[in-house]
Amino acid sequence: MSQEGCSACKRVKEHVTTILPFQVLEKIVDKPLRIRGVAMTAGMSRNFNIYTSEELQAFASKLVGAPVYIEHVSVDSAVGKVTNAGWDGRALWYEAEIYESETADKIRKGLVQHVSVGADYEAIDVVDGKVPHGLHNAELSLVAVPGIPESNVQVLERLSSENAGQGSHCSHYPQRSA
Repeated sequence: MSQEGCSACKRVKEHVTTILPFQVLEKIVDKPLRIRGVAMTAGMSRNFNIYTSEELQAFASKLVGAPVYIEHVSVDSAVGKVTNAGWDGRALWYEAEIYESETADKIRKGLVQHVSVGADYEAIDVVDGKVPHGLHNAELSLVAVPGIPESNVQVLERLSSENAGQGSHCSHYPQRSA
């Protein structure tokens, strides 16, 4: 019997909807928080590392693209990345983007005020402290107690709006045009 000639057959349309349980595993910030500050200065740190101006100048470009962690290396604590860095003759400065909203809120509220740089080195001289040479494999961490007390965190958007129309800028950073 042909299907066309079957008067007893009815066409049935089925529509199935399934709602599966799901969980949001990560938060994505629409617009990352942009920060900048002093990452390192030449001299001796609290952990007796002695950083020379020449070493920090050579290291600046290696900090760009480095991850930003909370209290040093742990993939679980990654919250951002370094977007720019440079040496101004006195300090190694950085700019970074923070993508994790809870951390960004803590920075905005002034609860996070310091950074610390972690890096490997090719060689080390031991004198009255340790003088690392050939710094590489960098990371920047938001920390409570920095090895270099001059390190800091400043919200870049706030700096831009506060300094708009003013001729002054922070002396730790070169004047940059956007």
